[in-house]
Amino acid sequence: RADIIYEAVAEGGITRYLTLYLCQDAGDIAPVRSARTYFIDWLSEYNAPYAHVGGANTPGPANALGQIVDYDIMDMDQFGLGFPTYWRGTDKLAPHNVHTTTKKLWDAAEKRGFKVEVDGARWDSNFKIWPFKDDAAIDARGDQKPITVPFWTSQPDYTVTWKYDKNTNLYQRFQPQDTAQVDPLTSETLSAKNIIIQFEVERDANDGYEGGHLLYTTKGTGDALFFQDGKVTKGKWVKKDRTSRTSYIDAAGKEVKLNRGLIWIETIPAENKVDY
Repeated sequence: RADIIYEAVAEGGITRYLTLYLCQDAGDIAPVRSARTYFIDWLSEYNAPYAHVGGANTPGPANALGQIVDYDIMDMDQFGLGFPTYWRGTDKLAPHNVHTTTKKLWDAAEKRGFKVEVDGARWDSNFKIWPFKDDAAIDARGDQKPITVPFWTSQPDYTVTWKYDKNTNLYQRFQPQDTAQVDPLTSETLSAKNIIIQFEVERDANDGYEGGHLLYTTKGTGDALFFQDGKVTKGKWVKKDRTSRTSYIDAAGKEVKLNRGLIWIETIPAENKVDY
């Protein structure tokens, strides 16, 4: 039920999601996990409240909890809100069992003064929207073969495969390669209308944290691949600074028009190769 999902490795080759909700209500969101600095950089494009359970707090460039304060992020930390906004389920062991809902988060955000409109100005009054287009007609769609996205080649179980369905114009998610990733509440295979893969330099924060916090070059520019309508477009991502909206540009220098629907953005190490 998210509108946009960002995915990047947290630690050990295991990815974590930043999910943005506006257009649809998600009745159960789980597990809610801890904050990371690169998610804050992407979140800052939207000026949205950030729901999380604690976060990286080792002094240094990956200190996500410190950056939440420094950047004046609208903070929705579970440790500051608690029950009933968040609760721990019995489905999994901690830290994989914190639940919430969009309604509970929106209600709690309202009480904290994080409103759609503040002093007469809407949150989106200066928001740069991405350009959109209609889906290609079925006879104009491509025959995209499976897209294999490796995050860490040393951890192949977390490599994601997207398989294109021409009839629905959706990319269905498999992880590992031949195992459909299914929503446990709806029994639907996870899918997206647009897949964006952005290549960024990944490096260790060297902050002394056991397991190693990571950093990505979230600002600047880098190569990108855009998958929609069963076809691929090569281009680049551009993000001037932390609060700037990321632009997605094709090889001709024009902004890529996206299909309306879920946008899934994968960030992988710059040297990795995507098979498509």
